[in-house]
Amino acid sequence: MSWLDIIFPRYCLGANCEGQQRLLNKYELGLLCPECRDKNLTWIDQPSCLRCGQWYGEGALTFDQCRNCIDQPHAYTAIRSSLVADEHSMELLKAWKYDKQVGIWQEMQIWTQAWQKHIDNLTEIHDLQHPLIVPVPTTRASYMKRGFNQAEWLAQELNKQLNKQLIKQLTKQTALDGTANYSDCLISKNKNKQARLLRSQRLKNPGSKGAASQQFDIKKLRQSTKAKLLNRDILLIDDICTTGATAHACAKVLKRELKARNVFLLTLLRKTW
Repeated sequence: MSWLDIIFPRYCLGANCEGQQRLLNKYELGLLCPECRDKNLTWIDQPSCLRCGQWYGEGALTFDQCRNCIDQPHAYTAIRSSLVADEHSMELLKAWKYDKQVGIWQEMQIWTQAWQKHIDNLTEIHDLQHPLIVPVPTTRASYMKRGFNQAEWLAQELNKQLNKQLIKQLTKQTALDGTANYSDCLISKNKNKQARLLRSQRLKNPGSKGAASQQFDIKKLRQSTKAKLLNRDILLIDDICTTGATAHACAKVLKRELKARNVFLLTLLRKTW
């Protein structure tokens, strides 16, 4: 046991260990023991819809595009998520995101590691090359209230995880030209919080009356900086995907302003319907 675990002991927050004061040892990373992580969380190895990332349960058929994707074309290329947004995963996410329990970040880091298999799959299907990592921006009001943007933390964590691999993949010349791997180039112009909207409101046509129109834009960048972001594959990062409306709105801007080749959304959790 490390000295940090002695000063700040970590107890398993899983339902199976509730009330047992189950101490985690130095080999058990995060805030769940291996048993609770396996039993209480539902991992998405491969989504049912390879486009929007929707998951219909174990043994469900896999589609290139589900009925919703066919009826409502998206600006993004694909969505992938680590876990199903159920009672257990949402409880932890909300505690980190809204209740300022930043210690839960240790568990969120474990969840981001599940993105690697999705990135490998996207590389195989879509020829993903030297991606630019971009966090979904939050509103100024939300940032002031929480004190951080959860998507930025996740994007920076992914950048750290991929950094060694990306360096190995880059040629010497590309490594020397200063090409960016991470950029918080998006800004939010939204006034309403998506979390308070119903699914039907999120899916409305942005041009219709009372629609939940999401507005994003690109920050004012120097031409030399913007040039490094053009014509790239983009990994858009967020904490949760509900309908894909945020990914669609961001992807439209990234394709229009940065000429993005493909936009892939990676999230920790995925709502199922």
